[in-house]
Amino acid sequence: MAGQGGPHRPRRAGEDDLFRERQAGSVGRSAAVGAVFFRAGPDGEAQDRLADADHLLQQELRIRSLHTVLLGARAELRFHRDAHHHLAAGAVAGRTVAPALIVQADPHLLTEVHGPGYPGDRRLRGEVDTAGQFSLNDKWAWGWDALLLSDKVLFQDYKINSYWQHFADPKYFGNGISDAGTSQLYFIGRGDRSYFDARVMYFYGLSLADNQSQLPIVAPVIDYARVFAQPVLGGELSLKANITSLSRQSAEFDAISQSAIANNACMTPDPAIRIPASCLLRGVPGTYSRASGETTWRRTFVDGLGQTWTPFVILRGDVGESSISNQPGVANFVETGNNSFVRFMPAVGMEYRYPLINVQPWGTQTLEPIVQVIARPNESDSKIPNEKIPNEDSQSLIFDDSNLFKVDKFAGWDRVEGGGRANYGLQYTAQFNQGGTVNALFGQSLQLFGKNSFAFRDAANTGVDSGLETRVSDYVARLSYQPDQTYMFVSRFRFAEQDFSVQRAELEARANFDRWAVSMLYGNYAAQPDIGFLTRRDGVLGSVSFKFTPSWSVLGAARYDIGSAQFDQYRLGLGYIDDCFAISVNYITDFNYGYSPTNATSIAVGTDHMVMVQMSLRTLGGTGFSTRVSGTAPN
Repeated sequence: MAGQGGPHRPRRAGEDDLFRERQAGSVGRSAAVGAVFFRAGPDGEAQDRLADADHLLQQELRIRSLHTVLLGARAELRFHRDAHHHLAAGAVAGRTVAPALIVQADPHLLTEVHGPGYPGDRRLRGEVDTAGQFSLNDKWAWGWDALLLSDKVLFQDYKINSYWQHFADPKYFGNGISDAGTSQLYFIGRGDRSYFDARVMYFYGLSLADNQSQLPIVAPVIDYARVFAQPVLGGELSLKANITSLSRQSAEFDAISQSAIANNACMTPDPAIRIPASCLLRGVPGTYSRASGETTWRRTFVDGLGQTWTPFVILRGDVGESSISNQPGVANFVETGNNSFVRFMPAVGMEYRYPLINVQPWGTQTLEPIVQVIARPNESDSKIPNEKIPNEDSQSLIFDDSNLFKVDKFAGWDRVEGGGRANYGLQYTAQFNQGGTVNALFGQSLQLFGKNSFAFRDAANTGVDSGLETRVSDYVARLSYQPDQTYMFVSRFRFAEQDFSVQRAELEARANFDRWAVSMLYGNYAAQPDIGFLTRRDGVLGSVSFKFTPSWSVLGAARYDIGSAQFDQYRLGLGYIDDCFAISVNYITDFNYGYSPTNATSIAVGTDHMVMVQMSLRTLGGTGFSTRVSGTAPN
């Protein structure tokens, strides 16, 4: 149940909380041998099975009294080392190498299941993961994540996942080791009021649907941000910058109409068929480089009535060049050949807030009108087929309460919002002495003058069907209630401006009490045909966990697709955690719905059953693996 669009340049891994601090002078080394858990034979006896057509020949391997049933045998050897090296600043170093080798007893059985030409049809399969980070001092570090695979469907067949520990001090760094399929070299730094991140990245497609030539090589992407400590003209001055250079061998198109999907129109080499009415250009072939910088000054004044006035000035500039291959259909969307560009976007504006506070014996109410007015010139070079600046990082746009008062609502740097705009809304907060907190927001956006950046189509149709493409936008709203530390209820909406019909709705309830944790999320999203969502989507995701001892807990979850009136996933899990060790085991059932191959008018159901195991040792790191224990295709 995704929102509009999606960023088609894969993102760097996000930050998380798996950190550990190093003791001075500590040296650690570990090596372990293990195997993927498959279905075990009775009494641990070795056996061979020839299953039905949709099963694999399974052979059992015993390693350290672990019983595993495999198409072949997988062994994993993992090395980890961390130490203090007495370099310039006493650098902290950590590195991990984890090779895995699988010997398939009869690899041709995979071809029988998946068809001829299957990449996994080979006797020897394997992977090598390596990750490391070196802290130069308390502010700077460099490191790498790298992955080498024998074939692209290795993880798909064996459901292998590795969860690395992190080598950085949590007070300074939040580098998350990247997901499987990404190799990168990075250099990062953080200060009290600044941030720097430089990376080169290579993405490896891990499914049969991935075309490796359509995935970009990013070399480099650099982000920098700084908020200056000293006031400038009594206000705050900040700076942020981005440098991106990427290359791609082949264009990536997506179909957005029923006929284009049915006829594979966007896969044809005929440029007369690869047109904006039928396709989106998600990734341009060739090389694209851009350097961008933005400086913001703002200052808040509070008058005698308690009204706040915040004037701001933003200066944004971009310079870049592109060399785009004239592959079939690309010229229908962007200018091909060698191009260079310079873009400048100044903006001035004012944000007004007037918090009206009312104190009662039962609590406090705050009613706050908010008005934001922005003046700037039109955005340029964004209209197809004369688009000079490819849109790689601004393809995702969801208009809701979170970006109602953002000056630039585009998510990335490749697009920049232009024209005059007013954003306005009303926020209400009630804090009860013994009843929790209620918060509500209702607002809208208005194009005042100039060209509406969300109304015209770029190669990815970013902004179209977002609720911002008309002069008067859709309404967005948020309503939340938190009665105490146990419960939380949040709802978010987008209503059509003309008839107030629901275009987007999310309702979520969460509860944490005693040993129980429960959550339920309902999502309902209107069709967005201009970006490929041809029908309305809605569904429910629910989960519950119970901690029956301080260390042990059980989990259950289910996802229900209302459109197909079917549950499409179940999950049952058992987990253990203490100060040194954590393990979880989950049994997952996925349901796949499709048309029956024997009856094109009936819906068939296929199932996949999987066991997933995740383990973590506080001092040695963690790993995880899962296996498909049984499954059936729709029939």
